[in-house]
Amino acid sequence: MTTRHASADPLRLGSIRADRVRRRVKGTGPFDPGRTRPSAEATATRVDLDRGARDNPRNGRVRVESWALSALPLASPARALWLLASGAFGSAEAIGYTLYYATSFAFTGLAVAVAFHAGLFNIGAEGQAYLGGLGVALLCLGAGGWPTTLVVPVAVVVAAAGGAAWAFVPAWLQARRGSHVVITTIMFNFIASALMTHLLVNVLIKPGQQSPETREFAPSTWLPQLHDVARSLGWEIGRSPVNLSLLLALAAGALVWLYLWRTRWGYELRALGHNRTAAVYGRIRPARTIIVAMSISGALAGLMSLNEVMGVQHRLLLNFTGGAGYVGIAVALMGRNHPLGIMLAAVPRPRGGAAPLMSDAFPFAALLAAATARGAAPLVLAALGGLFAERSGVVDIGLEGKMLASAFAAAAAAAVTGSAWVGLGAGIAAAVMVSLLHGFACVTHHGNQVVSGMALNITLSGLTAVLGYAWFHEGGQTPLLGPGARFAPIELPGAAALANVPALGPIYREVVNGHNILVYIAAAAVPAVAWIVYRTRFGLRLRAVGESPGAVDTAGISVAATRYRALVVSGVLCGLSGAYLSIAHHASFIRDMSAGKGYLALAALIFGQWRPVPTLGACLLFAFADAAQARLQGTELPLVGVMPVQLIQALPYVLTVLLLAGFVGRAAAPSAIGVPYVKER
Repeated sequence: MTTRHASADPLRLGSIRADRVRRRVKGTGPFDPGRTRPSAEATATRVDLDRGARDNPRNGRVRVESWALSALPLASPARALWLLASGAFGSAEAIGYTLYYATSFAFTGLAVAVAFHAGLFNIGAEGQAYLGGLGVALLCLGAGGWPTTLVVPVAVVVAAAGGAAWAFVPAWLQARRGSHVVITTIMFNFIASALMTHLLVNVLIKPGQQSPETREFAPSTWLPQLHDVARSLGWEIGRSPVNLSLLLALAAGALVWLYLWRTRWGYELRALGHNRTAAVYGRIRPARTIIVAMSISGALAGLMSLNEVMGVQHRLLLNFTGGAGYVGIAVALMGRNHPLGIMLAAVPRPRGGAAPLMSDAFPFAALLAAATARGAAPLVLAALGGLFAERSGVVDIGLEGKMLASAFAAAAAAAVTGSAWVGLGAGIAAAVMVSLLHGFACVTHHGNQVVSGMALNITLSGLTAVLGYAWFHEGGQTPLLGPGARFAPIELPGAAALANVPALGPIYREVVNGHNILVYIAAAAVPAVAWIVYRTRFGLRLRAVGESPGAVDTAGISVAATRYRALVVSGVLCGLSGAYLSIAHHASFIRDMSAGKGYLALAALIFGQWRPVPTLGACLLFAFADAAQARLQGTELPLVGVMPVQLIQALPYVLTVLLLAGFVGRAAAPSAIGVPYVKER
């Protein structure tokens, strides 16, 4: 298995994703497979990639960086660096592919930067690009006879409008209802994904095919590719998928710079992000500025779809964004949220029916309740971990990353040792290390807590996949665990004897009994956390540090030490949550298996107003919605009929947005949350 990675030369552009682009646009001149035949090594690598896509259908597109990093330990550092450089800039074709990838990242990086200058963290660029692409696809499908000179400007407007419309709702909820824009934009990403899946599977799919994609657009709706434009001017440049959207991205960067630094509206936007109190004193309207900033941000994210949908794929595909919305966050941070810096940072590094429901209601309700308990366990543990961190004044948006780190470490250790307890210890240790890294950035070096948390989430999403490929060679997942390597359900005392007791007996046997030990630990953690937070000296100090760190410091208590202790506890609880996913609820680790549960846990914490018992209620509500959608798929509902599976799957995220819009505006967060404490000397 090792020789496959040593010989695949995965850092050459064209071996993986570039070849996938060629295959997508076969028969379109320079990308004809007859002219650009992939090497045997590239074919072997692509077979492994497709196997990984089958193992985890939600992550069919694997970036070249994963394969590159898995091969680096087997090559000398000098050759690895040379391959990295030559793969991106070693030929005209390589430079073209680099610019093609950079175009998408530039749009999403600009989108994140505009919102960030207003004091907002737009995590929803992925969903906004989805909606922009949907609008572009509908336009191209219906504009087959239009000239290209008319289609392109209309498509620019449609893409921007689609992204802006999808960003407007979270912006309005933030401005008018006080909903946390980070949580709402993340939920809108999941909703957009479910909506796109439904449309491509059931509505827009080309008749007679199984692949979830539309028919190919008419050639008049394709974006001109730059090598064709150059040839018409008498120049000859290397063939690549880089197209007119690159020039649009450069123009967008210039316009964003002019808007932010050369207009009154841009000054108001930056003033609001720098000091909200001073901005209000200067008669700047926060609500209007927030909505405008997020709408512009969404429009820029929507424009990203032009590069993929009109420029290369010439059809609407599932997951066409390829994670560019999340990569844009890193691009904006690397570029210091300045348009010029973003353009430079965007250059990628190589890389059932209704009758049973009514006639047998109790078994259905019991199964639903048991599924709710199992689904709530990881949410409760992660949310309680976030409670400790945020009560101490540290925003812990990195719950998702800690869960992923724990899930992978637990599954890997359990697979190697054959012991679930060793896996649990490894998962907790990994989550604590990630939590301490977050503290090092935010507590010791006073970094931006939201940025640090998101950076950890993005890093660990890729790192766990890379390590999975490098260590186990099973498509990014760990081997299936045997009986001794995972936590089995526990039969509680008296479950069989009490089964015939009216009412309580079946509840005890079907709902309370039969879970693994981590579910019971999650249930016991709620009263334990409530007692620690409200009845112990540590809990008093924890709450005091989150409300008034200056007063605590004056009393001789170390603010940094208290926050580090809170982060360690958060890591332990998130470690239990992540380990539950891979060695209790499932029997292996698969890429991104947390599936947004860390963000849902954070939403439950906010909805529960940073208190243990209300947070438990929110987790149960979200878990119930998730369990219900799994059991209502294919069920005919009164007055509605059979709802599409994808829309039912979006139910938990829609519920999250509605609940946050209705309640979070009245939630009182710890006063010092998100504010680094600098000791006065």
